Amino acid sequence: MERIEELEFMLQNKSKLTFLINSTGLYMIGMALSKILNFIVLPYISRMINSEQLGIYDAIQTTAGLLLPVLTLQAIDAAFRFMYSAEEKEKSTVLTNVWAILIMGFFLLVVIGNCLNTFLFQIEYFYLLVMYTISCILVNMFQRIARSYDLKTEYAISGIIQTIVLLFMQCLFLQKTSFNEKGLVYSYVISAVITCIYIESKVHSLKKIKIAFLNIQIIKRIIRFSVPLVPNSISWWGVSSISHIIIIAYLGYTANGIYSMANKFAGLLTTVTSTFLLAFQEYALLEKNSHEDTTQSWIFKHYIHVVSIGTAMLLVIQQIYFEMFIAPQYVEAVKYIPIVMIGMYFAALSSFYGTGYFVYEKTEESLMTTIIGAIINISLGLFLIGRIGLWGAAIATLLAYFIMCVCRHITMRSYFRIDIDWIYVFLVVGILGVSTIVFYINNNNISVIMFVLLLVYALLFYKDLILQLYKH
Repeated sequence: MERIEELEFMLQNKSKLTFLINSTGLYMIGMALSKILNFIVLPYISRMINSEQLGIYDAIQTTAGLLLPVLTLQAIDAAFRFMYSAEEKEKSTVLTNVWAILIMGFFLLVVIGNCLNTFLFQIEYFYLLVMYTISCILVNMFQRIARSYDLKTEYAISGIIQTIVLLFMQCLFLQKTSFNEKGLVYSYVISAVITCIYIESKVHSLKKIKIAFLNIQIIKRIIRFSVPLVPNSISWWGVSSISHIIIIAYLGYTANGIYSMANKFAGLLTTVTSTFLLAFQEYALLEKNSHEDTTQSWIFKHYIHVVSIGTAMLLVIQQIYFEMFIAPQYVEAVKYIPIVMIGMYFAALSSFYGTGYFVYEKTEESLMTTIIGAIINISLGLFLIGRIGLWGAAIATLLAYFIMCVCRHITMRSYFRIDIDWIYVFLVVGILGVSTIVFYINNNNISVIMFVLLLVYALLFYKDLILQLYKH
């Protein structure tokens, strides 16, 4: 009976769900292919750069993640929020004023950073950090512009271009020079510049910027929306990335390189869920005033189901991948993978709820729940990492994401209602539990069998629904 109801629901909401799936598909093309290429090259990189050098590069990425919201005031998020579905002149006005905020951020980074580095204390790898941070900001801005103009195909292609250029330059620098972590940063900068040039060639957004559109009232409006997102982003950084800084402080760059490698497949999970959430964000903006809680609950039910299956499948194949392809110096990373993966699983659920905060402009509530997660991760990380090493980092992050997920479900029920299907919850807990056991059994034959069973289960479960959605 439930299966019939599922099919009826799909048919009644076919146009909405088709929009959501098509948008997800376009975003997925760029991001999924990018990640596939990354994993093809990862074994080579693991043999060309040692764990200490990878730890340094990861530290630069982590620090840039903290600087980005501070320097931009999260105005890039405001750009998409106010430009999406706006009239052409309004888009140009928002674009002009957002760029004004970003340019001020660049100025502060270079001038204040140089003063600190010269007169107060020397910042390790300062110029690499500046280059990487500015490149991150530019790529984020131009890709958000592409989404704002509904150029999903161009957005997807830009992701492919960036990855191909990045991996080519990484191989070139690591093979032909002794740059090591510097080579990884230079590779990212070059790929970012080329990506921005490609998007600009399609959008011509810089031509839409006019000094006459500069308006202090517009800037205030943007800042009013975006500034509450800054502490939220910093707190999210406290949940997702602070462990890396604590690891460096307690255990050094080499341990951070090991932990970074343990997070590689978790990064794949984050990328896949992010592609869906990009599309869901657009869908939720369009459906904001429809008050159809049933659709949101249905989407969440299947989101949690698919993410659970995906997490389980990634879990059971990682042991084989590391054994066959990754350099022996990173073998220690394997034992932390299940805890890291389950932590990212709860992060994916938290991000789904985060879409509700964004759409309904409840940035204060988003901040509160993220601060709770950050406090848990920082306090547990400081307590555990010094005592049980990298296990402490993985456990602290998992608990932080889990508690944050629960808090978000509770705080947003009044306007972004999600009805939990507890049968699905018990099902996914069972799937993840069995996959974790299979992982630690460490038998390749059992892992392959489990992977095939999960794949067959997923295809059979969603076969009828997919056929109905695309029928005629």
